[in-house]
Amino acid sequence: MSAFGIATGSPTSPGGPIEINASAKDKTINALGALVKWIPADVVAGYGIATTLKVANNKDADPDWVAWWIFLIIAPIFVAVVAWATKETKDLAWKVILVVPAFILWSSTIPASVWNTFSWFKDATALTYGVLFIIAVLFTIVAQRLAPPSDGA
Repeated sequence: MSAFGIATGSPTSPGGPIEINASAKDKTINALGALVKWIPADVVAGYGIATTLKVANNKDADPDWVAWWIFLIIAPIFVAVVAWATKETKDLAWKVILVVPAFILWSSTIPASVWNTFSWFKDATALTYGVLFIIAVLFTIVAQRLAPPSDGA
């Protein structure tokens, strides 16, 4: 969703349904994909492009911590600026706060993300994906209680 959609509470579109027969990794990626509704689309696209370009130019490149930090910092700023510009302040503090953990969790779904610098993630097992899945589900439940979408979704 765009920063405008997050700040103004316009309708959201969560990640796709979680399939019963999906692998642990697929279930986790679907649950983490639902986090995207808490992150401005500009940040999602920007980080995805920055990561893809780095890997495309150098297959052995280390994950880019600078890009990760830049987009992590930009995300709450986008939400706050758009909310200020549109005078939509309902649950603004929570929306600005929630974008940070949402980005951190969501970035784990990006191939060649900074998460791959951690050996426990790079060599992940079903347990790792299961823990991320549970954290993503809990985040979504808590986030929707703290800053419910205005459309009731």
